[in-house]
Amino acid sequence: MTASPVKLPCNLRAGDYLWAERSHDEVFIKAFDSREYVVGVLVAPAELRTFARGLLALANATDGGEEDAPEEQVTPAIKVGDRVRVVKDDSRFRTGEFVDKSGILMEADGTSFLIKFGDGTAEHGDPDNGTWWVEEVELIESAGADAACAPVVAPDDAPSSPRASLLDKACEYLPKGASGADLVAVARFLEGE
Repeated sequence: MTASPVKLPCNLRAGDYLWAERSHDEVFIKAFDSREYVVGVLVAPAELRTFARGLLALANATDGGEEDAPEEQVTPAIKVGDRVRVVKDDSRFRTGEFVDKSGILMEADGTSFLIKFGDGTAEHGDPDNGTWWVEEVELIESAGADAACAPVVAPDDAPSSPRASLLDKACEYLPKGASGADLVAVARFLEGE
């Protein structure tokens, strides 16, 4: 089972937040002060569940419980490879230039997102075909769990590629959500490397 990282922003100071993500068989919780990493805690899942139950009890004591709380909307997890729209640009450089532009998420570091615009062949900072780090994005279209195993499609008049056939065959052996590295490894195995 995969899970996306979780960010909990501070209601008092805009740049402060907690970030939690999976780290092998534990959960790594990081605290940020004005977007600067301060401290991290590595916690076993059982201990985290106990802590989470304590947090829920505090929240219920504060607002009277979930029945009084507004219903939360579930937002889809954003992953590398997804098509996204920039909601908030980098607040330190060229603020606002990339807002409302769409591109492909290339990397996420817990505080910002690297987006590829256009074909990504231009220099970093080019708003048409470059890349840029931004602070907030929203999902336009998911790359999908089986994006690595999308069939290789060539024009009708193109000669059949032995490599494309190997990749298609490798997809038959891999579960949905397999990584590109797994796909290549199985294709190489099938080829006899």
